[in-house]
Amino acid sequence: MYAVGQGALAVECREEDSPTLDLLAAIAHPSTTIAAIAERALMRTLEGGCSAPVAVHTKVTEESLNLKGGVWSLDGTEQLVHSMSTPLKIKGEASSKEEPKAKVTKTSMTYCGIVPPCGMEQIMGRVHDLGKSLAQELLDQGAEKILQEAKAQNDAHTPATNPNMPPSKAVMEDVSKAVSSS
Repeated sequence: MYAVGQGALAVECREEDSPTLDLLAAIAHPSTTIAAIAERALMRTLEGGCSAPVAVHTKVTEESLNLKGGVWSLDGTEQLVHSMSTPLKIKGEASSKEEPKAKVTKTSMTYCGIVPPCGMEQIMGRVHDLGKSLAQELLDQGAEKILQEAKAQNDAHTPATNPNMPPSKAVMEDVSKAVSSS
């Protein structure tokens, strides 16, 4: 199992920028989009973030999406793992033929910040719901308690300063002294 969204790349674009959207459609990878939506729906429903002890394994085939998700305590003594799947093809479902641009813009949906490729809205809705359902199953099994304890432990070990802030003047002076004495 791996971190949610591991290996998926995204390109942001303005929704009304049709020429750029056309270029991006040529490099879009439907299986990666399917996996990313399901995984992100799971993480969003669990209310996890980048430091949450959550992992997934996603397998996309022509027929189905299989999603396995897990939550662990930070020391690894507690774990919850569950798997679910959903079909990607359903008899009688409309094919994924491209719709006119004006119609796509007006009806496009966003799933966890991802706009699905044209004509894949039904599939994307199903995989989004799968991620939410799997997360709910994990929550029903006790994942919320494990995640709250992990968050509390992470918060207790996190420095009060923001790691993305520039170092303070005192820290810079200490570093400068250490370098000059070397």
